[in-house]
Amino acid sequence: MKKQMLKRTYIFILASVMIGMTACDQDDNNVNPDSVNAENATMVSFRTQTPTERIYYMGVYSEIPSELSTSNAVELGANQRIFSFGKHPYTWNGNASTLTKWSVNETDLNLTPEAIMGVAGIGISGDLGEPAFVSESEAYFFALNEGKVIEFNPTDMTITKTHDVTPITFPGAGSAGWYDVWTKYEKGNNVIMPIGYYTGSNWDIPTGAQVAVFNIISKTITYQQDDRLLAAAEAGVLSNNDEIYLQPAYGIDFAVHYGNHTNTLPTMTTLKMNDDGTFDQSFSYDFESVINTKMFRAIPIIFDNQAVVTVAEPTYDFPADPADRWDFNNINLIVDMDTDEVSEFTALDNYEVWWYSTKMDNTNYYVGTVNSAETMTTFLLRQNAIDNYIEVSKFVGGQIQGVAKLW
Repeated sequence: MKKQMLKRTYIFILASVMIGMTACDQDDNNVNPDSVNAENATMVSFRTQTPTERIYYMGVYSEIPSELSTSNAVELGANQRIFSFGKHPYTWNGNASTLTKWSVNETDLNLTPEAIMGVAGIGISGDLGEPAFVSESEAYFFALNEGKVIEFNPTDMTITKTHDVTPITFPGAGSAGWYDVWTKYEKGNNVIMPIGYYTGSNWDIPTGAQVAVFNIISKTITYQQDDRLLAAAEAGVLSNNDEIYLQPAYGIDFAVHYGNHTNTLPTMTTLKMNDDGTFDQSFSYDFESVINTKMFRAIPIIFDNQAVVTVAEPTYDFPADPADRWDFNNINLIVDMDTDEVSEFTALDNYEVWWYSTKMDNTNYYVGTVNSAETMTTFLLRQNAIDNYIEVSKFVGGQIQGVAKLW
């Protein structure tokens, strides 16, 4: 009897000690900063250039590093597109035609591949751009050349349905085009995709700016056209107010000059889109009427009622040989679209090339590059005003792609 009581007492004491140790461990975990969930998580993507291909990287950080490094990022390989939805990064492998969903550890922010979805077996060819994410269970890939829209569940990464839609067509003999897989604007129940053109050897261009509009309720594609611009817009411009503007296609000035076009529609006009994908008939701004130049290049920035416009030097003259058509200097100007006032834009003169990257926390981010004889350095820039940009991060040896807030 005494032995049994002694044994029970020993077991009780041992259990009490173990419970106490467990409680202590739990208390320690509560105060251990390494086990506390990160309050913020921001994804940054960047790439390096090898002699034969580009290698892509992705990292998640509690704060955007002042200098990025491949040592604290995941190497993804070549031909990758990187984007996010909710708390998850997603990567598209163009070589394998697969979409990978990634999980982010909410304590140490480490990345782990969670699920992979392939589309190669359903009749889709070529590259695909960023999908349109609608909800936790609904997202869409677009393959308009084949007349298909792939609906999938981004949570369990399964294809829900393949919708047959009206295929894209490119009018005009000798012309070629593409829908801008890098640029999608989600407005309400509509996904708006600009359609771009290049002129080809015949310098042939269609008449009218065009966009493809996918309605997520009816699961249909419609194509909108506006003849207030000679050639279709090759890319969209998203303003700081989330208005969608379309810019003239790159190179249409050359097409008009060398193709002997008799069409007199404007070549330097920007148009605005409604949320349903139709063109805003109350807005059209012709930069040619306020800028003394023969050549229009791009509208890289629109901020409030002002636009940064890249044009060729006013003294540029078209050479007799079209092969020399890129021999000109770019000039950047700010145009006030309310007052027609034109001023010089120098805020990004420190960078040899710069472009819009993404919007995060209602703020636009740009990327600027500086090349030396040996390496490239790129900077992630936060836009505070149309002429005010702050260097947030830099990457030596390659190019920063984008930034996204996960939580």
